[in-house]
Amino acid sequence: MKKIYLILPLLFSLLVISCDDDAEIVRLTNEDPVLSISNISPQRGYAGAEVTIEGANFGAAKELVKVLFAGMEESAELLTCEDTKLVVKVPENATSGALTIEANKMKIVTSDWLFTVIPDPEMTEISPARVIGNAEVTITGKNFGTVKEDVQLYCTIDGEDVSFTITSCTEEEIKAVVPETTVFGEFDLKVRIQGKAAKNTLKITLLEKPTVTAVKSDNVLSESFAFAGDKVTIQGTGFGTDANAVAVKFGNLDAASIESCKNSEIVAVVPGGFTGGTVTVTKDGLFSTSTDELKILEDNTDISNYVLKNYKEPFTPDEFKAGQGGNENSWAVPASWTVNGAAQNMFNKQNGQYCSVPVGGLNTDAQVLTMQAGWNNDAVEAAKTIKNGKMYQNIVLPRGSYRLEVTYGQVIVKGGHPYVAICKNKAELPNYEDLSEADGDVFWLFEDHGANPLATKSLPFELSETTDVCLGFTASMPQNSCFKVKELKLVYISDGVQ
Repeated sequence: MKKIYLILPLLFSLLVISCDDDAEIVRLTNEDPVLSISNISPQRGYAGAEVTIEGANFGAAKELVKVLFAGMEESAELLTCEDTKLVVKVPENATSGALTIEANKMKIVTSDWLFTVIPDPEMTEISPARVIGNAEVTITGKNFGTVKEDVQLYCTIDGEDVSFTITSCTEEEIKAVVPETTVFGEFDLKVRIQGKAAKNTLKITLLEKPTVTAVKSDNVLSESFAFAGDKVTIQGTGFGTDANAVAVKFGNLDAASIESCKNSEIVAVVPGGFTGGTVTVTKDGLFSTSTDELKILEDNTDISNYVLKNYKEPFTPDEFKAGQGGNENSWAVPASWTVNGAAQNMFNKQNGQYCSVPVGGLNTDAQVLTMQAGWNNDAVEAAKTIKNGKMYQNIVLPRGSYRLEVTYGQVIVKGGHPYVAICKNKAELPNYEDLSEADGDVFWLFEDHGANPLATKSLPFELSETTDVCLGFTASMPQNSCFKVKELKLVYISDGVQ
């Protein structure tokens, strides 16, 4: 024991001796980490929005970290946890104010970094509420923010979200361009701000703009003519199916009536007083006007090209039937004309021999309409004479007064009766002896004037209503008789009927 006591004083002495006044004393410390906040972004947002908190010493264990929003006793949902960054979701019942962060048994209140909870966005009105694609709409309400990139305005169409293009945004107003769609009707308009859905939706009607592509009349002369009472088919798109929802104007006059309405077709009746012009369809305040114009029939108009076929030289031949054609073809049936067997009494030749089947009505050498008896195959009795030969067209004419002009050349008649005839409501010209003015037939006799002097005969007539007309030539002629026609012209004089 004595030895121990001697050693301890000695060690103490050595320590004292080794420490002089100039010696540096180094103290070893182990300081605790400090929880700090450097940034909160964003500092305002809706319930459900994501907020990033930047700082230091958060740790990396989610279970050890709590973020309390103002008014909350439970931690917000922690999405990401890193030592220098936290990402949390704003709770539904959070209020504006400072955040409280607890981590590593430390706690800090973000008194210098306050968070503002924005009330849910709410829409009150859309203007206009009925629109077409590419139109601009204005949505009023509140709590929209001021960053247009945060805004999603959309409708769900056929299960797909179709977005509007946002052009500007304030707290109380959103302006946007309507998308173009192929589906139309009433839809719910929805908005999300920073991913937060508005409390409500609004109704918007996406309209299909009416577009007129063609107008066609049922006028007997031409689909481009339109008289009072005619039905006009208007083709296009976007008309809908409710005839009461569309308006049709002929020029500046309302249609007499709308008989039917489909999305691609309207049938409307031409009103009295229409003097020609375009057709306009209006629906939902939107309108479209035809590029084509409908015409009225002006007085003293040549309507030959509208109603007659193959009506002037050079007349076009129809195809030969079996046995009619050869290598010397002076005769044919004129195309678009009905020529009966009695008038088909002429024969072509094949290698200098007459063909087996007769033909007639058109002299192909002169390219004129012709009925001829004789000067052909005298071995065939039917070729020598014509008995009730007929050549005609069937047409339909509207009410009005008319004039048929026939220009003819050679006429040689050794007896008999060749007539130009206009017969009403008959499918075929009567025999020449049955022509009757009492039945409404209009006719005149060809006059013999020899070879080739041109002459024009005018034959006036009237129709009190739209009428089927049989127009042409009927004749009974002896051998060596003929007549040749160079042109027919049909003139509409006026609507004035006695």
